Amino acid sequence: MAAPIISRAALGDGAGAERFMAELTATRPYWEIVDDVVRALDDLAECPGADPTLLAALRTPLVGLRASLEHGRTALG
Repeated sequence: MAAPIISRAALGDGAGAERFMAELTATRPYWEIVDDVVRALDDLAECPGADPTLLAALRTPLVGLRASLEHGRTALG
């Protein structure tokens, strides 16, 4: 599930990335998957020509989701 979000973001397709993000957040994803996407978006932000506004808009809700999953992960583990 991470790859489609990252590839759409890399191509500058915000609508496509958001569609895949909606699918990801509609499920109860593993923390590691959300973390992979956040880290990849951080890496993309460092690339020449990256759209920082798009990447920040994609990253922000995922950071919140990752934090909520981390809480559950800690509580279970």
